[in-house]
Amino acid sequence: MTLHDYAYGIYSHYELLGYLAEQEDSRAWRRRLAGEDPTPIRFWYRQSPEPLVPRTWEIQVSKDDPQQDVPGMAYVLLDSRGILRTYEVFPPRSETAMHSWLRPSSQPADLLISWNRLVAGCWRDPLVGRDVLVGTLFGCAWAFSIHLVYALPLWLRIPRITPIHIESLPLGTTTQALGYLLAQPANAIVFSLAVTLILVFTRLLLRRKIPAVVVTCLFMATLTLGGENYFVTVPLALLNALLLTTVLVRFSILAYGTSVLILNVVVNFPVTLDFSRWYAGRSLLVLFIIVTLAIYGFRCAVGKQAPFGGLIAED
Repeated sequence: MTLHDYAYGIYSHYELLGYLAEQEDSRAWRRRLAGEDPTPIRFWYRQSPEPLVPRTWEIQVSKDDPQQDVPGMAYVLLDSRGILRTYEVFPPRSETAMHSWLRPSSQPADLLISWNRLVAGCWRDPLVGRDVLVGTLFGCAWAFSIHLVYALPLWLRIPRITPIHIESLPLGTTTQALGYLLAQPANAIVFSLAVTLILVFTRLLLRRKIPAVVVTCLFMATLTLGGENYFVTVPLALLNALLLTTVLVRFSILAYGTSVLILNVVVNFPVTLDFSRWYAGRSLLVLFIIVTLAIYGFRCAVGKQAPFGGLIAED
């Protein structure tokens, strides 16, 4: 591991001091303070393969800021006697990719880890790649399910199902189509943040994870529910809500936002395999976006490992 930046400092264990000041006679605990175990004065040291940049309003690196979330980071904590109290190392990228490939998010704060790394400029982080790849795959599955349902009347007699609605801008001028396309990432971010806020709020309100997930899933189903044949649109809305809630809860807001982005592009842009159509170039653009995101996500997720290591035997 290449050392790029480091920081160190001394701090007081104010939680311990506050407890002693509140619970004990000051004349007693002040006299034995030097002999306390663990000692209230600590020395910390941090090192990182990337620059240590504070992420809060502080202008100085501390023992907690920035967060210990970059592969290769190390943290050491000693007491005033030089005794090691804490030693933490964030796994290098290859190990992170191996162990966190399908590790689900377990806490609300975990939903933002890959997003924070992406915003911080860690474009090649394995967790970022994993979530982009997962979001791309789920987004394609989501879009395919919608196209499939609306195509069923071609093969089955299903009343009150009209063809899927197509936005006008993707079929407009080149400038209009590109403008609509460039607006989709912002729309996906806003929608993802709104649904995440609902999930967090319902979890705080209900104080249990499963009921909060169910409420969020039902809320999402109402947003995607069509107004035609409810025997078709209600199961479709529930299926889509279940897929997206799974992406958000099991992975992250980045994976969820990527799914929304892929859906908006695939469903609202014309998709055809007939290259004689005048809009075939826009279909190729949609395919290019999907393939590019999938390759980027997969390549970052595996890190420095061989992409198909262990699957192809060497001669």
